[in-house]
Amino acid sequence: HADWWTTVVGRTGADLAPPLYPVLLHAWSALGIADAFVRVPSVVFGVLAVAVMSRLTRPSPPGPLSLYGRGGNKMCVLLPLSRHWQRGLRGEGWLAALIFAVAPTQVYHAQQANVYALVALLSALLFVTAQRAARGERWAWPALAVLAVVSAYTYYGLAFLFAGLAAWLATVAL
Repeated sequence: HADWWTTVVGRTGADLAPPLYPVLLHAWSALGIADAFVRVPSVVFGVLAVAVMSRLTRPSPPGPLSLYGRGGNKMCVLLPLSRHWQRGLRGEGWLAALIFAVAPTQVYHAQQANVYALVALLSALLFVTAQRAARGERWAWPALAVLAVVSAYTYYGLAFLFAGLAAWLATVAL
């Protein structure tokens, strides 16, 4: 219907929020699913954010650049754990994912029909993709561009995250 688009765009203009999440919710509800299941997309986004978080904190393989420093230094920035974990067990990724999974704010937003679970997922995806771009993986640059556009249509605050990641990528490339 043209009517629902007018409603979404009109409401988005009043709320000063990007339109992607309301459009996703409308598409989800158009499937004929009961109102009780309107929170399912947020639950899915929250679970996916936890999975991506486990990839975010894993050490990079040895190489010229990594998220943790030059020369393949596997020192974890987010969770300074023992060298045993940093060498091969990669436990800090699962520990970070566990902490993220039980964080009260993450659990709350994964249960609500709002945009913040998707914001958490996009944030983690932006970090992981930027790390891959810094390592020279060619697929990461177009993926980073797509994530930037999707982020802009999801939550305006992600522009600050993207700007920070772009600045970090510029310094790593030098």
